[in-house]
Amino acid sequence: MGVRVSVRWTGIDHHDTLIFVRKGRAIDFYRSNRLRVERIGSISLRATIMNATTGIELTRKRCAPCEGGVPTLTPSEVETLLKQLDGWSVTDDGKRIRREWKARNFSTAIHFFDEVAALAEAEGHHPDLHLTGYREVAIEITTHAIGGLSENDFILAAKIDAIPFEVKKP
Repeated sequence: MGVRVSVRWTGIDHHDTLIFVRKGRAIDFYRSNRLRVERIGSISLRATIMNATTGIELTRKRCAPCEGGVPTLTPSEVETLLKQLDGWSVTDDGKRIRREWKARNFSTAIHFFDEVAALAEAEGHHPDLHLTGYREVAIEITTHAIGGLSENDFILAAKIDAIPFEVKKP
């Protein structure tokens, strides 16, 4: 079900209707007039579920190169950043963050890993990817060079959350 909003575009003699349609974990945007419907964009709900200001800010940042020599985040810094992510938790040793999903099927899981791999290459920060039971997906992120957590880990996690992912329906 979409929300319809009538908008008059400057310099146009007719009304266009903006239509917002939720599809799983995304919202598609359409513009229509009486003659046609045109898709004009989409946004992942994973990006918008995060904290309205700081979570989105994480997705706008880039992972900074890390060759070591910088301290790991303190437990209070980790807790603050973790609140900005949906579904992520700190591992028992406190050195990694982890999230688990159940994919719709094997192909969906592999496609998701392909998307995560492309993102990781672009960011220069590489997570540990785990696939078990043909659709049980888990990702663990740490900054290997410092042996613990850095802001880079949370930036990458926020960007992974923005990747569309088709989960198994209950």
